[in-house]
Amino acid sequence: MSVSATPDTTADDDKDLLAEVKERGVQAIEDAADAAADVRDTVASTAASVFDTARSSLDELGASVGDTSRRARRRAHTAMDDGRAATSQAGRSIAQLVEEYPIMVGVFGLVGGFALGAAFPPTRTESRMIGDWSDQVVRRGERVVRDTVHNAERGLDAARRSVEDELGR
Repeated sequence: MSVSATPDTTADDDKDLLAEVKERGVQAIEDAADAAADVRDTVASTAASVFDTARSSLDELGASVGDTSRRARRRAHTAMDDGRAATSQAGRSIAQLVEEYPIMVGVFGLVGGFALGAAFPPTRTESRMIGDWSDQVVRRGERVVRDTVHNAERGLDAARRSVEDELGR
């Protein structure tokens, strides 16, 4: 049947045509409603799946963060304990070194003091009050440092050769 009306069209033909258009319209609306319901169901299912995946991922992340936090706390405690032990051991070692070699420790202290003092420029007050004497002390201190370093190098070389000789035998 054709949608356009001709002079021969009867009222019954118009009613039939109108009924067919109405039926197709109703069918199209029902099809659209079904498609919309399918889309709604698909979206709802996808959203539920995404939500479940996100919740599961967050649960796993929370567990992982908790584990990592516990491990980090344990490592921090271990590092603190190790640091305390190392500090204590260093203190004992320094005390033992001072007790066994007090002159050597004193000499290294003086040499270090001279080196540190020589590293900084003199102040105006220092120059005015002890000028020439300070310069002489600095020069002597520099000589002592050079001599001490030279003697230490010679001693280390001798020790190295001795160890090499012992290992070579």
